[in-house]
Amino acid sequence: MPPNKKNLPIIVKFKRQSQTVFVTATPRETFGVLVTRLVDTINKTGGLKLENEPIGLDNEDDEDAELPEIDIPKPSFETASSDEEQQNSDEKDTDAGNVQLDAEKLKFALPRDPSDIYQGGFEDMDCKTSDKMSNLALTDYSVIAFALKDEDFRICQPTIDEDEDGE
Repeated sequence: MPPNKKNLPIIVKFKRQSQTVFVTATPRETFGVLVTRLVDTINKTGGLKLENEPIGLDNEDDEDAELPEIDIPKPSFETASSDEEQQNSDEKDTDAGNVQLDAEKLKFALPRDPSDIYQGGFEDMDCKTSDKMSNLALTDYSVIAFALKDEDFRICQPTIDEDEDGE
């Protein structure tokens, strides 16, 4: 017997500034489970960037801009490290402008116009963490905007830089 489509997981896109995080949930799970997965994903990947503006690829003004320092991991066969090296590595993580999240620091909204998520604005989500996913009327690849409690909802629209002659 084929699986019931009502029980299949859906993918929800959480968007903030230029960041998108894909999270899956089944209809039986709660919105709280979805938010926990979002927070865990962000925290496990270095935390939330406070300023997450898009980076242009072909911007002539950025040619002279200083590139960020990239940490190159040590090969796994080098196991000796000093406490001082570990402490310096920890300090770099906190200086990167990232914060570790918990769900209480976030707020969520749905686009007013799901067909144009960038221009239509947002409506706060009126739901509890105990609400079942099946009751939220989310479909596969629905967009939920998220923000820190003290910031406005804002998501950046991807753009393609074109040459002056349209190529």
